[in-house]
Amino acid sequence: MISVRETACGTLQAALSHEPSVVGVAFSPLDENLFVSISSHTMTVWDLRPIGTMARAIRTVSGFPEGCSCVEFSPDGKMLAVGGSNDNITVWETDTWNRIATVAGKLGEIHSLRFSPDAKLIASGDIGGKLQVREIPSNPNALVGQSTYARGWASTRIF
Repeated sequence: MISVRETACGTLQAALSHEPSVVGVAFSPLDENLFVSISSHTMTVWDLRPIGTMARAIRTVSGFPEGCSCVEFSPDGKMLAVGGSNDNITVWETDTWNRIATVAGKLGEIHSLRFSPDAKLIASGDIGGKLQVREIPSNPNALVGQSTYARGWASTRIF
């Protein structure tokens, strides 16, 4: 169960029934009522305008073979990226929920994603300390930049 609460007073805004355990969440920057959660193999898009106190799932995408571990909306809210342990980043257009790009291969186990402020680049960080930057969605498999850290996870809080 996920609880969404008002930050000022802690009042419950919506409850989401999500199974199995949740490994990542993101709020849309465009619509305060749109929320995404990911579990190991499923992404669920929620409408937080509750029916009673329960939010409702408006889209579920399954079939992430190796699992999801992070999710990020672009700053303009028009794209959503999901990364995980399968060496891939998948990008959706949020108006249609069509898959618009897949970054594949030699990415490592992704644990962190971040779009640039203009939403033209995406940075991914893996558990081996590798940070990669790519163009989205125009040329997702072309590497724009890369850095490797000696130890630990690479954080994508660079933009």
